[in-house]
This record gives sequence, structure tokens and C-alpha cells, in this order.
Amino acid sequence: MQCPECYRYVDDIKTHIKSNGCNLTYSRLINIGLLNIEDILNTTTIESIEEIEYDDDVFDIEVMDNHNYFANGHLAHNCNKLVLQGVFGPAHRVTTTKALMDNKKLAELKITSLILKYDEELRKNFKNMTYQQEMDLLVSNEKRNKFIRNLTLKCSGNTLLLFQYVEKHGKILHELIAAKADENRKVFFIHGGTHVSDREAIRKIVAQESDAIIIASFGVYSAGIDVPSIENVIFASPSKSKIRNLQSIGRGLRLKDGKTHCNLYDIADDLSYKSWKNHTLKHDGERYKLYTEEQFKIQLIEVPL
Repeated sequence: MQCPECYRYVDDIKTHIKSNGCNLTYSRLINIGLLNIEDILNTTTIESIEEIEYDDDVFDIEVMDNHNYFANGHLAHNCNKLVLQGVFGPAHRVTTTKALMDNKKLAELKITSLILKYDEELRKNFKNMTYQQEMDLLVSNEKRNKFIRNLTLKCSGNTLLLFQYVEKHGKILHELIAAKADENRKVFFIHGGTHVSDREAIRKIVAQESDAIIIASFGVYSAGIDVPSIENVIFASPSKSKIRNLQSIGRGLRLKDGKTHCNLYDIADDLSYKSWKNHTLKHDGERYKLYTEEQFKIQLIEVPL
């Protein structure tokens, strides 16, 4: 093969570029048809994704005029919907979750939005708090955590309880639920630190159970997990992420013999005071808007805490 940059005849163009300092780039080789994209790409499987507790600035790295960059030896790329549409054309939605449920391809979804109402003194004292302060208050609230425990234990069928913070919420919920659960009822705790083989073993066990409880972090169990026997999903942590919420709901929509529906218990927290509305209650409004757009059935229940 002749190098189109320096015109030397070489056996391996990739080795030539690396060893001879040739200015020829891989992108140019691909563009002129001398190299396939598959020749320079290596694919691998992500074994686990772990959420960490973090409360600081987040920076988005960008190289001017080129959104590619290397991070710890991995080629990363900032890509959004507009970029994808620019390359592949407009996106077309060929079906909806509601249509698949109507056609019995997915389990019917029943959403119960549980709006926890806090006493006036607490709401007054925490008025104007930041989002992180509000989250810290919620995950450490004993009444709230016991309500989640009782709700989980009352669910009939395999139940998935999803949380955001491992140390300051997930572990607390696991301890509360495991201490009160019937001795014959299996309770599992899964997070980013749980080994992949253990996650798979738990998945297989739950597939054969009819009343197990999985307490898992959103980062691990909101997507990519196939457990069709899940009949109840509980959101213990508030989120306004459309993708994460829909993916999490999907954990319970897969069908299996004898399963016709899935219950979603969406826990919201009303800490508003007079004209001030708290952050996570606004997030609940975003989720309600999403459920309405998707034509899901929703029941609203206010719960004095």
C-alpha cells in the first residue's frame, strides 16, 4: 500500500503512521477508503456503573471545533440529539409505551403518586434551602424512611426499590427493611460496589421468587437489567431525568407468565411554604408531566407524614 501523504510503499499503514511520524490521519484514511472504522476501534463491555456522592462543580471538557478528547486512555465524545440528527437525519418514533401496553406487549403500568405532606414548622424552618440541603433532609428523615419501609413490605410480588445515595440512604433503607421483613422473604441490596457476578446471581434468584425485595441504586438498576418478575417499582429518591425515570419504569414492564401489570409508587415530598415551592416537588411536577405525555394512568394520594 502506498501512503497518500509521503508516497512510501508500506505493509501496514497504521504502523507506518505511528513509527514514521507521518502527518496522515486516520480520519483521512477512512474518508479516502483506505481504512475502515472497525480497523481502529476496540469495543468492550461496561461491567458496572457506580454513583458517588458529590456536591461540587461539574465541568464539561470540550476541544474547540472537535468534540473528541482522551480521558484516562479512552476516546470520549460529546454527542447530543442535534449532532445525531445531523449525521443520521430526523428521529422517528415508531411506537409508544402506551401502544405496546394496549397490544399486550408490555405489562400495564399503574402509577400511584404518593405526595408526602410535612408539618408546617418543618416547612417553615427549611424554606429557601438548596437542593442538596433538601436531599440531605429527605434521606435522613426517619418518618419518611419508615414510610418507605412499610410501603415496600406491604407490596405483594417481587419489588424493586430504587434510591440515589448508597451510604446515607440505601444502607439505611436496607437495614430498616431487612429487620422487619419476614424471615422467609428474600431481601437483596445492590449498588455500584456489588460485584457483577453477585448481581447476576441475585437476578437469577429473583427470577424464581414471587415475593423478593431488591433495594438498588438508580445507577445500577435503572437500565440494562432483565428481571421480568418485578411487579412493583418504588422511587425512593426524586428525579426529573426523563431518561432515567423511563428506564427505571421499564424494569417492571417486561412480561412473564401470569404477570399482567406493574405498580409504580412515585414518592414526592411537599416541603413548600406559602409561595415558595421546594426543589423536589418541582421535580415531581416534571415527572407528572412526563407520565401525562406518555398517557400513563396516575393516581394522586396525599399522605400526612
